[in-house]
Amino acid sequence: MSGTTPQEERERILKQFSQGEIQILCNCSLLTEGYDEPTIDCIIMARPTKSAAFYTQCIGRGTRRYPGKENCLVLDFYDHRHDVCSLSGMFEEEIDNIVDGESVKKAAARKERKRYLPTMLYMEVKEQEVDLLGKSKFRWRQRGEVWELPIQPKEDIHLIPIAIDRYSVLLVKDQKKEVLYESLGFGYAQGVSEDYARRYGRNFSRRDAAWIKQPATQKQIRLLLNYGIDPSNLTRGEASKVIDRIISRKCQ
Repeated sequence: MSGTTPQEERERILKQFSQGEIQILCNCSLLTEGYDEPTIDCIIMARPTKSAAFYTQCIGRGTRRYPGKENCLVLDFYDHRHDVCSLSGMFEEEIDNIVDGESVKKAAARKERKRYLPTMLYMEVKEQEVDLLGKSKFRWRQRGEVWELPIQPKEDIHLIPIAIDRYSVLLVKDQKKEVLYESLGFGYAQGVSEDYARRYGRNFSRRDAAWIKQPATQKQIRLLLNYGIDPSNLTRGEASKVIDRIISRKCQ
């Protein structure tokens, strides 16, 4: 794919790739930033660059966690005449200090422990609330301890905490519940949920969905008036956010 590929054909190719019908996807400056396909487990870096930031963005397309995905294979293409970025270059110091039988990951972790351990003994520990899904392109909402992702009207994905950093992924459709996955880490649970939304949500779940800019529905207007809120000039998306906040407070 390239910038000249028609949008309709581009969407068809990406869907085939996501569903496994296409095994290798070659693109030119299209899927560097913002493209999200957590099942990717191999990056062929056939576009040399001296920019560490650009290289990191390209490799980042394969670093999303996903159930059954244990690693990501990175294939670099370069020679020794040009000073371009490579994965081995980024870990050059760690590789030089690897002991026999030790992986790059373990060597890097050992180096970090040695570097920061004396400082850690004197660090002040602070607690800070973090918005885990603030940068997601999907409209996640939190109600109590449960994270919800709307797929379609009357159809949601729920992430139910069952232990520390362990979640069950439930599909709730027409008040019927179906367990899709059990005991996943938060990153995995988010990944499979957003993957489901991409396949079955038809963009309904995205923050930039077209319906968000439409006028508020009569049902939304009646509900907001019942709570004493003036719905004048609110879009459907804005009304939805207000209603979500109201329901979220009730769940806390």
